[in-house]
Amino acid sequence: MRRVARVVWLGFAAFGAFVACAIDLDPPLGASDGPDAESDAPPVVPVEAGRADADAGDGGDAGEPPECTRDGDCPTTHGCLTGRCDTSRGRCEYTVCGGGPCELRACDAVAETCGPPDSTGFHVGTLSVDGNVYCDLPSQCLAIAYPFLYVSIDGVPSAVDISNPADPSPPVQAIAGVDFSPASIVVSGRYTYFVGRPFLAATPGIRIGWLESPREPFNTSFVAASTPSSFPDPNPLAFRAFAAPNEGLYLGVVLTNGSTQYYAGMRAPVRADNAFVIASPAAGGGVPPRVPVASTGDRVLVATGSADTFFLVRKPGLDTISSSGSVRRLAGRAPIEGNSFFAPASGGRVLWSAATSEADASVSRVTLRLLVEGSASGLDGGLPGVDLATYAADSVALGTVATAPGAMVGEDKAVGVAFDESTSGARVRGVRLDGGAWSLTGAERTLGSGPSAVVATLSARGYAYVVEQIAPVDPDPGKLLIHVFAPACGP
Repeated sequence: MRRVARVVWLGFAAFGAFVACAIDLDPPLGASDGPDAESDAPPVVPVEAGRADADAGDGGDAGEPPECTRDGDCPTTHGCLTGRCDTSRGRCEYTVCGGGPCELRACDAVAETCGPPDSTGFHVGTLSVDGNVYCDLPSQCLAIAYPFLYVSIDGVPSAVDISNPADPSPPVQAIAGVDFSPASIVVSGRYTYFVGRPFLAATPGIRIGWLESPREPFNTSFVAASTPSSFPDPNPLAFRAFAAPNEGLYLGVVLTNGSTQYYAGMRAPVRADNAFVIASPAAGGGVPPRVPVASTGDRVLVATGSADTFFLVRKPGLDTISSSGSVRRLAGRAPIEGNSFFAPASGGRVLWSAATSEADASVSRVTLRLLVEGSASGLDGGLPGVDLATYAADSVALGTVATAPGAMVGEDKAVGVAFDESTSGARVRGVRLDGGAWSLTGAERTLGSGPSAVVATLSARGYAYVVEQIAPVDPDPGKLLIHVFAPACGP
């Protein structure tokens, strides 16, 4: 693995104005979808007390002493970096070679100087990394804390330097201190968490690792801490990890009986006695299982197995929201199981990408829309969304994976992914949101593989990162293609 970046680029997808790239953790932006938790919603259990009304997306620095009160408290000796104090959080941020709208500027990390600006369009570049995402659910094993993409590559927790979207072979560093293959990787505030699979021992347990993520791309060493923690079931039907307030971690668990769900949380540093405290529910969670699919601040979104009914659980580990209702769907359409994906968005929202059918015979369209407005209980903001693709009757069979996770970039830009009939590839399209109305920007690019090969779409600093898994074909190992898009920039 290459360990040191020689040239670092900083790209800016400007939203009508100059956007500097602050090298600080991108706070995880929560998202959620669906109707609110009904009165039989899975109960939750008290865990660690904290600022329960904090949004996990705010960086979660509650209780931490400020490291700065003014820009002068953030000095740097590197010629490509400029430090400033985010006084609202009391934290230093570092800008690498600031540029104008839709511009890239290179940093020569050896000479520590910035080069002239280069313009960029919708597709900024593609980064290639050897290996395969090693995870039961691959989308759970990728997370961004800019300027690094954290991923489990062939079971090894690794950090990919994504600060130069023009570098086809970015530096990759293994992360020391995590002696297990993660089942989930979660960024929450300053911390990146690595969550292992449950295991059976004298006491059922689960391994948790955590790393205080570096804020600039010239880091050459990653060392995490890890510890086992007790866990209620060595073989749950499903479990998902998400960002929680106060830089913490939520875990949602569906037990093997398929009808009981629990929610718990913890915060780094994790101790062996800082267990996931879980008690028996007062009532079952219902059938089919309700699987957690996203978090937004102090709320967790839960979906049924059919992915067309959703519930919102508030303050897992503290209390719940109880209300009735169902997600409002477009007339005559129903989401297709296995074709429903969720992604975090700012303002307590969730981006939902779903393939739908108007008949049982075929896929009719792929739609991108926002769910869960910022209110505590609102699950459907009523925004109509936008069709990324429409298909003629019987042209796309129901068994086709016709979409993949999309991503919101800032408040009013997004990218979505839909099956392209003419090439059988994945069509990545730019989307804008203006006053509640969605529209396509006209910017698009088709990837060589179909949507089933897109394991995740993430966002950071004005970019969307569409991660495509290329399967191994002897003698070539598999590889990850990280396609970088700037949805505010032209085709």
